[in-house]
Amino acid sequence: MDNIGAKQKYLIQKVKKYFNRLSNLDIDISKSSFCYIPSFGLNPGNTKLIKWIDNKLLNLENIKIIFFHILAISSYYNYKIYNGNQKNYKSLFISWGKKKDFKNNNFSDKLLNANSESHKKSLFFVIYLDEVKPSIIPKNVILFYKKKRGRSIFFLLKILTQSLFIYQFNLRKFIHYVSSQTIFAEKIYDKIDSVVKKNNIQKIIMPYEGQPFQNFVMSKLDKKIKTHGIVHSILPALPTNLVKRKGSPQKIYVSSQEQKKVLIKFLGWNKSEIVVIDSLRFKKKIDKGISGSIFLPINIKNVNKIINDFDIFSKSQNLILISKLKVRNHPAMNNSPIHKNLIKEINNLITKKNLKFKGKFKKNICIFIGPTSAVIELLDKKFKVFHIPINPILDIYNNNIFSSLETKKKYNSYIYKRTNKKNMIQFGSDNYNFKSLQIV
Repeated sequence: MDNIGAKQKYLIQKVKKYFNRLSNLDIDISKSSFCYIPSFGLNPGNTKLIKWIDNKLLNLENIKIIFFHILAISSYYNYKIYNGNQKNYKSLFISWGKKKDFKNNNFSDKLLNANSESHKKSLFFVIYLDEVKPSIIPKNVILFYKKKRGRSIFFLLKILTQSLFIYQFNLRKFIHYVSSQTIFAEKIYDKIDSVVKKNNIQKIIMPYEGQPFQNFVMSKLDKKIKTHGIVHSILPALPTNLVKRKGSPQKIYVSSQEQKKVLIKFLGWNKSEIVVIDSLRFKKKIDKGISGSIFLPINIKNVNKIINDFDIFSKSQNLILISKLKVRNHPAMNNSPIHKNLIKEINNLITKKNLKFKGKFKKNICIFIGPTSAVIELLDKKFKVFHIPINPILDIYNNNIFSSLETKKKYNSYIYKRTNKKNMIQFGSDNYNFKSLQIV
């Protein structure tokens, strides 16, 4: 376990040095797709972590990911804005939304626990994720949406050609900026810049993840505009996406003192820039119906490896399943063929081996596969959690970074325990919402 922690600390330092080096080479690290470096997901920044871990110059899987992010530029050709002429607002929320978030002439932001009805004097800039627009869009909501699905190879070639001339055939800049994430960041900034100029915007609030569009927008704003980034989830095991860099918010909000310590000690934030709040998303209520669940990650590269790992896990534990295990897909991957296939394979294995928990446990039990911060949420709710990593260095929480945790390995899975009584997440009460923060 100390080896995992040492490698995680090494990677965080590697990211910081990488940012400094690029800044000295005049690379805009706020918008570069290689400078959003999460320990999860299939994106160019994550390929840097894999490269540093494997110590390989070339990795075919990484090359494919980078290529697909370039190809994905072709899908950004027809984004439009609706309700973009609003004026006289002082605060601007920038977030994501789906059709189900619009009801009764009201938009509800699930990540920030805020809604347009309760904040009528604020504007909501919603990056819309569905195809069909809501039938009614509130007056104080601006929709940034894709007019129609599809790709334009002409748009892709146009961007590639323009970029060569804009960056004066500088290959390094071309590589860093020719990516769907960077093109998306530039498109969003153009629209938000227009909104800011039409209004008297003094504050910008967003559920902050360190994504290129977030940092690029904040880096371009007038410094008089106060920026607030709410970390709506729990810090990941390797929180490299939140290393402070150009365009980071002036104030960042996390949901425990433990997370604040990590930001200060490892990620480059100053104490005065961090605000500890109760979680806006995670509540104290326990859903006991999830006990006995197997949670899948959002990204899956190798189904056979996961099946093999789960098979080893089932053989190594004398406890495995409560009456019947339930496989739970990641909510964003309900239509993913690879996830459906994995669910089918795991269910076949459970049925074939008639897996059940042996003995009685006082605690609820859940099994997690791959990178997820949900292990911390359920640990703080007194669940017994088993974590089967895809890549232990990226996935496993370690007390070298999170000092209140004790992690033990058993065969190919990991079990967490608290070293003190303090939670790593301060759960919000039912009536606790964005208004409770009194930011606007």
